[in-house]
Amino acid sequence: SRFLSGDTEMWLKKQDKEALIRMDAKGTLPLPVLGYVEWNSISALPKKMYRWKRFKIAGAKVFIDGALGSGGAALREPYGDDGANSGLLQADRKAIREIFKEAAKNGWKLAFHAIGDRALEEFLCAFEKEGEPGTSIRLEHLQVTPPDLLERLKRADVAVSLQPCHFISDRMWAPVKLGKERFGYSYMLKTLLKRGK
Repeated sequence: SRFLSGDTEMWLKKQDKEALIRMDAKGTLPLPVLGYVEWNSISALPKKMYRWKRFKIAGAKVFIDGALGSGGAALREPYGDDGANSGLLQADRKAIREIFKEAAKNGWKLAFHAIGDRALEEFLCAFEKEGEPGTSIRLEHLQVTPPDLLERLKRADVAVSLQPCHFISDRMWAPVKLGKERFGYSYMLKTLLKRGK
């Protein structure tokens, strides 16, 4: 895997796309922007990805789970502050494999939103079974990454996009949400860097 950098908008709404197109056409877009639209259905994506001078739509973002703060991130074990909740899995390994196939067929890049360890595990199971999915893939966030999944992730040829600002915003409440042990293997930017991620 490899880290990504650059000016990327990971969840383009219709109005965002239209505004960026107008700015690019007028020459007022101050920096290059690479955009991803949400993967709701196949019809949500254009048959041909848009590309202008400084703005390009490259592919789609797939939500495997939700956010940690709201209790929507998919975890292997229940939340520390809510024993009846393990989060919300929005795409399982079977659905992810089907998305791989559609994306490869149409030349779409994919970005997968995976915050919890169960979300990451579902992605890795799909990726490992599919072999080479045939499309460019990036993983977003990866806030809960236990050692066994880090080892599997190390072998996967996917880009990893982490946001250190999430640790800054979450550090006061995340230990309560996750529990001390699980928080110990969360927000692992330094560990991923040492492992050559």
